[in-house]
Amino acid sequence: MRSLIVTTGAFLLLSMALHAEESASTDLFRQGEVFIELSGGLAKPSGDAVRAWENDAGAMLLSASMLVSSNNDRKLYGAYQFSKMGDPESQSKNARFGVEYAVLDWLGLGGSFQSTKVEIRNAFVNSADLAFLALFTSSYSSYYGSSGLSLLDIMAFQQGTVKFAAFNTVNFDISFHLPGTESFDPYIRLGFGPGSTSGGSVMRAGASLGFRYGGPVYVGLEAFSNAYTITLTSVGSTTIQESGGRVSLGVAF
Repeated sequence: MRSLIVTTGAFLLLSMALHAEESASTDLFRQGEVFIELSGGLAKPSGDAVRAWENDAGAMLLSASMLVSSNNDRKLYGAYQFSKMGDPESQSKNARFGVEYAVLDWLGLGGSFQSTKVEIRNAFVNSADLAFLALFTSSYSSYYGSSGLSLLDIMAFQQGTVKFAAFNTVNFDISFHLPGTESFDPYIRLGFGPGSTSGGSVMRAGASLGFRYGGPVYVGLEAFSNAYTITLTSVGSTTIQESGGRVSLGVAF
């Protein structure tokens, strides 16, 4: 990671030295300009590991078994819980801090730091806290114990938001800028870089299509897609993709 930062910095300094002259262009993106921006947005993640959480059928299978139970309490409880279950769904939150130097009127080079958090909402969670309370309170023994409901019956339907994964990457970016105006800058950006996650490492590759508007302080909007190859020491490798949109605020000078 350190060598990537050093190499990127050296490349930027070399580019600035080679293109020190002012560009004749009056476009927002023009040779010699530096752009610093902060952006954030939401995305939809995908991948085998994410789908395994979204398609968790454990609670549905238990609910079905309760519906055919000979115990009426279990039948009613299973039907009630099944009727109010929400479908598990994933979402990722993406933040980016980037710096870009306009090497040419159409070419930009830079670096960025990106942070991504993947969450599964309405995930089925077996709560250890619930188990502890259920086993050591008289209300469980007097009501649930006499009803024929087991601890598994109660715990299986607990849903909540699970922090599935979080990773940070340091990236090298190259941007191709389409013809614009003094206040409008459309671009295509490609980037890649290594990073870290709990218990392993990450390699990111991504692309985005967007525009900046304003100047020298500007706002931006872009659609992006990232692929993260995650290597965990104890498990192996898996890939998570995300596609979404984000807004940005920046300054050019």
